[in-house]
Amino acid sequence: MQIIAFVRQLLSRGGVILAGGAVISKLLGMFRDRTFTELYGSAEVTDLIYAAFRVPDFFYFLLITGTISAVLIPRAADVSADQHGAYVGSFLTRIFICFGGISLIGFLFSGNLMQLFAPGFSEASQTQMASLSRLLFLSTFLHSLSSVFAAYLQLRERFLIIAMAPIIYMLSLILGLQLTSPEAISFVGYFAILGASVQLILTGGAYLFLNKKVSIGWASPPGAWIGFWKDFIARVFTAGVVQLIHVADLIIISFLLAGSLTAFTYGTALGQLLLTIIGISFANGVFPALSRSKNDPEKQSKIVHKTLLLIFLCTLPYVAVSLIWAEEILAFIYTQNIQEIMPWAAGVYRITVLSLPFACAIPLLSRWFLANDNTRMPLKISTIAAGLSLTCAALLALVFLAPEWAVLGLGVGNFVTNVALAVGLFMVGQKQYARSK
Repeated sequence: MQIIAFVRQLLSRGGVILAGGAVISKLLGMFRDRTFTELYGSAEVTDLIYAAFRVPDFFYFLLITGTISAVLIPRAADVSADQHGAYVGSFLTRIFICFGGISLIGFLFSGNLMQLFAPGFSEASQTQMASLSRLLFLSTFLHSLSSVFAAYLQLRERFLIIAMAPIIYMLSLILGLQLTSPEAISFVGYFAILGASVQLILTGGAYLFLNKKVSIGWASPPGAWIGFWKDFIARVFTAGVVQLIHVADLIIISFLLAGSLTAFTYGTALGQLLLTIIGISFANGVFPALSRSKNDPEKQSKIVHKTLLLIFLCTLPYVAVSLIWAEEILAFIYTQNIQEIMPWAAGVYRITVLSLPFACAIPLLSRWFLANDNTRMPLKISTIAAGLSLTCAALLALVFLAPEWAVLGLGVGNFVTNVALAVGLFMVGQKQYARSK
């Protein structure tokens, strides 16, 4: 009965559409990576592409993803419908100025950022990465504007457009590269800008359809920004823990053998394949029920336990298949061109996928605390888990493992992060439930 009720809840809130969009986006993301492999062949070249993506992505995931919709939607819901245009317009203006400024700095100082984020790469490689990163900062800026429109569409429950937006971006990037087959990696940036532009047109067009115009200005409905900075900063700090791990991974990898970043990227992508599809979708599906049960700890605990069981049942078959056929899956998705890095990618894949059930449990366990207005404890536990992860990864990759196997140390870092964070959240959540009885 719990599973039936959960599915109904997903359907009623458009979760199935978002989950379906996530599946397609994941598949297209893998096809994008396959395209990089086919076009540029050498893992040393694809290393440069993935490193260039990570710098603008750091700022985007830190400041935009996970913060815009979480901050905008509750406040937009508190103002009258006729004031939505003014509020979204004020939000859009602030994003345009603030994140636009960050993107401009990134565009102008990409070379310096590469020296900071990837110090182990050669000067020539850093120059190539900086050229691509400049273009990717422009596409990321366009993504930030799209995120404002997407958050409003989520408020209005226009889930199909939200699900289509990342698919359209990926398709534009992939088709552009497939049709032109460019030799220079800078074209990846040009087509990323194209895809982000099409995505902005789609979300912005849907917003215009609902509101007839886009209001631009600093003024907003009275009281709409009360408590904004406190909420925003708390979420940025939480996201910052995850981004710190990604930055540390890149810094460490820059000192490893060529092809290590590509191997780590492919192994991690497959090892955490179900995180968005199952972990985040299930967590979003039961979050309203957890919130409504705020004053009923026993009911909350039952929801968490039943959903955890469902997560483990859904992920374990994939874990088993991945452990047995890691090489075959990698070769099928990314072609035989990755044979030079196959042992590394397969090793990272197997180590990471072992912790997949724990990774998929983290969004649910985090929302257990958020449903009770507790944002500090997840941040504390995340910080401890990040410290353990980075310590293990750095020691294994740079000290204990031989250079040809050093990248596996980062796979162990993935494992430690997922297991430590999930177990920590669950144990503390259980203690809080026990105290409330």
